Amino acid sequence: MSLQTEPSPWRDSRFRVFAAGNLANNLGEGMYGFALPLLVLSYTGSLATMALLVAVSPLVITVAGPFLGHVVDRYGSRVLVVPGLLLQLGASLALNFALLGGPAPVWSLYVAEALVQIGAVSYRAGWLAGIPAMFPDSTGRSRGSLTVLFQTSLILGPALASLLVGPLGYTGLLWLNSATFLAPLVVWFLGVNPVAGQKRYQSAPVSFVASLRAGLRIFSRGEKMGTLLLLMVPASFTFSTGTTALFVFLARDVLDASPSSIGVALAVANVGGLTGALITAEIPRWKIRTVTVLGLASAGGGLLLIASGAGLVAATAALTVFFVCENVIAVATEMEMFSSVPPELIGRATGMWRLATGLPTAAAPSAIAVLGGFLGPRAIFVVLAAVTVVPLAWLLGHRSALRYESPDSGAPAESAVSDNSV
Repeated sequence: MSLQTEPSPWRDSRFRVFAAGNLANNLGEGMYGFALPLLVLSYTGSLATMALLVAVSPLVITVAGPFLGHVVDRYGSRVLVVPGLLLQLGASLALNFALLGGPAPVWSLYVAEALVQIGAVSYRAGWLAGIPAMFPDSTGRSRGSLTVLFQTSLILGPALASLLVGPLGYTGLLWLNSATFLAPLVVWFLGVNPVAGQKRYQSAPVSFVASLRAGLRIFSRGEKMGTLLLLMVPASFTFSTGTTALFVFLARDVLDASPSSIGVALAVANVGGLTGALITAEIPRWKIRTVTVLGLASAGGGLLLIASGAGLVAATAALTVFFVCENVIAVATEMEMFSSVPPELIGRATGMWRLATGLPTAAAPSAIAVLGGFLGPRAIFVVLAAVTVVPLAWLLGHRSALRYESPDSGAPAESAVSDNSV
């Protein structure tokens, strides 16, 4: 079944319950991500301490992905979802109680944050790998809709936190976040979970190395997912918070924009990006080849327009185009993965995709900061535009790869059987 013929998952009441639990959890994490760094900054007065704390989350997500993918493909979602949520809940409650007496030792904040994020990435790995079992008729579109909800929470979570921080304070937001961990647990125990349907997917070999080899075949050269990964690894460098931070710097120090104007510019770009993601998920009419080629080319053009010396209005329009392309590509590639990769390999495919694209995303802010010592912000935007379109140059030089639209399973059909004998 192709994405164009999959029914909307929103027609399924089970999916609506599942999505509501995820949204509640994601909103809580948005408030948590707003409150904890500012709380640490108020306690320590150290920007470095705050920055290192923020870096824990992407590091855990990136590094743990392949291992958790193996675990969930081998044993199913049961071993990750509930234990992950309970670890999140326990670590967050321990942190909250520690803060009742005032500032906690910095080391304890790092430990608690690491445990919370390990729980979070475990829970998400289990939930995502269970999508094919829970919603077999709309696997790709279910993944796209959940991605849109997650992106929505990235906007609404901090906004909600900014409204509640006055009456609740930072510690109150942390307690509220702990409460949101209960929502997915309730969904699970209501029976909206993949345990029964996932029994037939437990085909990963016992050996972790052998399991990774089977997963890597999903991204073989010439296959659809392999081509998409080659396109997205360089682009992931530009699709990072570093690009947004660079825009803020350029708007403030070069264009002399006021803080309120910069806030409006970012809000417009975020709304544009969210709209693009929503359209992609709910009306999956475009071919993945068209989305990636036109999306990367348009994103590079937007970065060049920002670098051209245009005023704030034009730069905001260009940033909006960039955000639209980023979100459309992100949703489209996630949907394509879940509709193309066999369910018994989806955990490892997701984990390896996160590792390959997460490393350049995590490295980008530091690399942009280093470039700032040699180049001005406009020149850095030119570099980012070049990085974005490099995959297209490769694609044009390897015309056989342009056929990645043709359907494929992402791995040899017999791989699951042979893997069991390892």
